Amino acid sequence: MIHETLPKFVRPRGHWLAIIGAWMQVSIAFGMIGTVLAMSRAFQVLGASGIGDPSQLGAVIGEALIASFVGMLVALIGAIFMLVAVFGYRYRESWMFRLLIILGVLYLLYFPLGTVIGVVFLSVALIKRHEFGLQSSVTKSE
Repeated sequence: MIHETLPKFVRPRGHWLAIIGAWMQVSIAFGMIGTVLAMSRAFQVLGASGIGDPSQLGAVIGEALIASFVGMLVALIGAIFMLVAVFGYRYRESWMFRLLIILGVLYLLYFPLGTVIGVVFLSVALIKRHEFGLQSSVTKSE
C-alpha cells in the first residue's frame, strides 16, 4: 500500500473521518441503553398508577423513542463518514475491512435503511477486500 511508506505522524487521507465514523457507531448502544432505562421507568409508572394517567406513560415512552432515534441518527451520520472515507478518500486498512464486515452484518437487522447500509458495507468489503492490505492465509506450494 502507498501509505505504508509514510512516516508514522502522517496519516492517509480519510483516516480521521474513518476513526470518527467508527466511534460514532457506538451511539446505537447508548441509544438502546437509554431506551431500556426509559421503558423500565414507563413500567414503573404503569405499575404505580395503572392505566389511569396515560399522559405520564406517554411522556416516558416518548423519552424512549427519542433515545433510540438519537442513537440511530448519530450512527447513521457515522456510517456516512465511513462511506466517505472508503469511497471518497479510498481509505483502506485491515481494521476497516473487519469493521465493515461486522457492521454490515449488524446493520442488516435494521430494516429498511440499515439493511441498505449493511449491504453496501458488506459489498464494499467483500468486492474490494484485496485493496484492504489483508495477508492471504493460503500460501502457494511450489
